[in-house]
Amino acid sequence: MKTQRAVPFVRLLVPFCSGIVAALWVDDPPLGLSALAGVLLSYPVLVALSQRKWPFALRWVFGVAIYLWLIVLGYGLAVCHNESYLPRHFSKQLSATNDGMAVVQRMQVQGAGFRLQARLLAIGASYLQPSQGRLLINLRDSTAILQPGDTLVFRGVSIQRIAAPLNPAVFDFSRYWHYRNYHYQAVVRADQWKPAGAGTRKNILQIAEQSRSRCVAILRQYLPTDDEWAVGCALILGAKDAMTDEVTQAYSRTGAMHALAVSGMHVAIVWLALAWLFYPLKFLGRPGKYAGATLLITGVWAYAIFTGASASALRAATMVSFLILGQSFQRRHSPFNTLAASAFILLCANPYLLMDAGFQLSYLAVAGILTFDKPLYLCWHLTPRWADYLWRLSCVSIAAQLATFPISLYYFHQFPFYFWLSGWVVVPASTLLLYMGGALLALHPVAAVSSILGKGFHGFIWVVNKAVFAISGLPGAVAEQAWISELGVLALYTALLMLGATVLSRRGKWLVWMGFFLLIAAADRGLSHWRAVHQRKLVFYHLPRATMIDVFDGKTGFFYATLPSGHPALQKAAAACRGKHLIKESIPIHTKKGDFQSDALYYHKQLMQFYNITIAIIDSSYRQATLPAPLLVDYLLLSGNPAITIADLHPHYTIRCGIIADASNSYKRVEQWKKACETAGIVFVDVKGEGAYVIDV
Repeated sequence: MKTQRAVPFVRLLVPFCSGIVAALWVDDPPLGLSALAGVLLSYPVLVALSQRKWPFALRWVFGVAIYLWLIVLGYGLAVCHNESYLPRHFSKQLSATNDGMAVVQRMQVQGAGFRLQARLLAIGASYLQPSQGRLLINLRDSTAILQPGDTLVFRGVSIQRIAAPLNPAVFDFSRYWHYRNYHYQAVVRADQWKPAGAGTRKNILQIAEQSRSRCVAILRQYLPTDDEWAVGCALILGAKDAMTDEVTQAYSRTGAMHALAVSGMHVAIVWLALAWLFYPLKFLGRPGKYAGATLLITGVWAYAIFTGASASALRAATMVSFLILGQSFQRRHSPFNTLAASAFILLCANPYLLMDAGFQLSYLAVAGILTFDKPLYLCWHLTPRWADYLWRLSCVSIAAQLATFPISLYYFHQFPFYFWLSGWVVVPASTLLLYMGGALLALHPVAAVSSILGKGFHGFIWVVNKAVFAISGLPGAVAEQAWISELGVLALYTALLMLGATVLSRRGKWLVWMGFFLLIAAADRGLSHWRAVHQRKLVFYHLPRATMIDVFDGKTGFFYATLPSGHPALQKAAAACRGKHLIKESIPIHTKKGDFQSDALYYHKQLMQFYNITIAIIDSSYRQATLPAPLLVDYLLLSGNPAITIADLHPHYTIRCGIIADASNSYKRVEQWKKACETAGIVFVDVKGEGAYVIDV
């Protein structure tokens, strides 16, 4: 078992991360500034405490002090990292329409235009004022010619806060961009902007982005097919803009997505190549050794920044830098301490990285490999060298998957069963492809050599893609819609921690606790199934220009929609919610027959009855009928922008619960209905503006 003194950064990282997590719940700028001021002022006191010799009975005092100090430091750094709290942030100067000037940081093709990650320089309604902050610009101009570092000017643009998701359980883009310090976005049409000139002083990230764009164009010359070009760009350059849904799904279903994200494997390959290139410097003695270490670290970081500075690339570059320094100064190190030290440094620079899925998966995978790889490998000794090599690859894959599968289930809701098989293909192929791609980019000016190398590179990627697609198509390749709660994730990782303690200490006492936390995870999963069996829900989705209602009766699902049953918009809106509630298949109730009936659900001519809830659907085809008495309903659903008023409905319906207006209605009409309901004292639900509405029956 590693002693505590061998891994000091592991002990320091835990309270520091606790402070960052605390900032997610209590994000208070004055308190964050006070926390940083307290950290600075208390540092001399902390140093004085460290110099004092404490009695044995009071030795815990300094430990508690340093832990509290780190918690406060993490909290202060996390709160103050939010750019929207800056005094000159552009959000404090926004109006209905805005003029502004921004510098492009990154750009990617999006539909018939571009998505720009930009940094605002000035903003104003009548005249521009200096400002700060990052802005996400959706540029609706397919003819735009821009590069990272260029400046653009826009006029009359509405800048809005990035909205939270409007349907339950779907991917939260606002949260994703929040942790990248983008809190606002704007849609800019072709007639609302113009370039203001190329940037003359570009930072290193902008230069790297431009260089990567040129390399992407070079690869396109040698990779004519879209799938091979997309994989080549992602593997060599970390550029995933060209990845199609089919390729992404195939690599995800086989657990091979790590090969397309610049990570430890890629950085290690670059490190080995540079080490071979700079090896002669060792013959120059100590100056040569230090010069070689400097060049190696510079080269590794240049590659990490060139490929987009992703969390996994930064982690790998930081760890490799520590390893190079340790070798240069002939210092022994603990890999766990090196891993924790790299995380500590990166989180000091950007506390939001802690909430980045790539950061979490990267560190967990490496921790799993360090803990479980060697014990697994020693369990089975194979004599043939090729078999031993395959077993080694399998052990690395199993160790990484063991450490990452809980968080993967939480984020992606699937588990690939053939990850070990794809590892046999992707890992050795990635090494060779990375060297071939690097040589192709370097030798591009030499047409005779690059032409031959390009054909081999294209053919090799084609073979790898075919293998990955074949593995993804095997029966039982992936467990889909595998949802897990936060409690389940916590219980599984605590169980893995106990297993790791058993492996490292070689003491079986931790296995008892591992079993206990596995029981908690199993109980949480069983509780989810129990809730699903007994659930009764109605979900009114936010679907622009359409209507969709899901009915959950236990694990059986039904749906009403104004779009065809197989329309992709229905799946996009409802798939996540259905998966979370363990609904495997949904049955349409709005059919050509007109009527539908099950044990608890009845539908007839725009009337729906689910247990004791009655819903009348009023759409553009609604015609006022003469009834002997008003029809008693729980909810009225206004759909398809019908040309009626709330007063028109009073003689015909008695509403017990409220009126729901979905996203198929116009904003103007929804506002009219809303005001009329407020006057009449009727509950009004605005799905268009507030998002999906869920009723527990």
